[in-house]
Amino acid sequence: MNGPNSDSGLAGQLLLKLYDSAIEADAWPDVLATLAQYLNVGSVSLRLVGLDKPVVHLSHSHGFTKDLYPQYVVKDPFRNALLSNPVGHALRSQDFLTDEDYAQTDHHRYFFGPQNRFYAMGSLLMVQGDQALHLGVHRSRETGGFFESDRRALHDLIPHVQQAVRLQRMLGQMTAALDRTLKALDHFPIGIAFVASDGYLQWANAAARTLMHERRFGFSVSSSRIRFNTPRVQDRSAFWDFVAAGEGELKLPLDGNGSHLLAVAQQRRVGTQVIVDEGGVALFFVDPQRPVGVDCATLNRQYGLTPAEARLTEQLLKGLDLREAAEALHVSVHTVRSQLKSVQQKTGCRRQAELIKTLVLGGDLVRPHAGEEVAFPGHWGFPES
Repeated sequence: MNGPNSDSGLAGQLLLKLYDSAIEADAWPDVLATLAQYLNVGSVSLRLVGLDKPVVHLSHSHGFTKDLYPQYVVKDPFRNALLSNPVGHALRSQDFLTDEDYAQTDHHRYFFGPQNRFYAMGSLLMVQGDQALHLGVHRSRETGGFFESDRRALHDLIPHVQQAVRLQRMLGQMTAALDRTLKALDHFPIGIAFVASDGYLQWANAAARTLMHERRFGFSVSSSRIRFNTPRVQDRSAFWDFVAAGEGELKLPLDGNGSHLLAVAQQRRVGTQVIVDEGGVALFFVDPQRPVGVDCATLNRQYGLTPAEARLTEQLLKGLDLREAAEALHVSVHTVRSQLKSVQQKTGCRRQAELIKTLVLGGDLVRPHAGEEVAFPGHWGFPES
């Protein structure tokens, strides 16, 4: 039977699967299989190809043998027609290539013919830089060519496919940006964690994960929820009341050596979106006793600091003054002053406080002390106790 499938339920399934593919990249094979059923075709392909060269950067397909793709791309007679076609316009192969002419091509001889395909219909979905995204559907010669009703059916689906691809690309870019941000926060010496109002631990950086793994200051994780066990009942009550309320700020001392917790409520955001952001609490663990190091290679590459100058900045990050730093490094105070002057010139920081701020906020310059990075099994890298 030629022509698109008249089952309206199948059309609804296809649209649902299309938009699922925006969230789950591995859903495309199932989408293409449903599209083949809806359009009554034997095979479907979605390919990201080069504009200037016949190469495939990414491909999803249904009903094809992928081992033949190199020959397919090089010998594809439909490629130039699709590239010269307006974006979003459905094109049938019989509109620009006769059956007799196509039967003589290497494309038919080496690719379509062995897989019982002859007619093609497709569209140029989008172009970005030197890449183009193609959608193609294919039938056997026995089944017959594509009708105008087939072309209209594909034409009506194209905006949905384009939107699904745009959403997938946007979510991919946002996820990549978030991953880079979270990895940068892993370099911060300050422990950072995000907690929901019920204590559910949403995320924590390396310093916070280490702190909770070691159960420092009474903090730990169990069943994906943060635990705060301290003998100071008033602190424990204040912490949980704040987390539940989710308003304002809370500062709690954690020991007698200057360590403290700063909790900042993340307000619920109600805008035009259907889903409401439930907010939560950001936790900042400041522990002056925690060993902190610097990435000497990055300091050298970014600022040209010598190993000796990098070691000095590490001492300054620990809160030592110049005399204490000189003793720790077994050099004279005069040498330390000379090195600090050189560091300030190379980093463009006039004051020592400005230098420390630059190092702390430069996520790839400051790193957790060697040996403190811990990988955990369990939810979000936390052990379940």
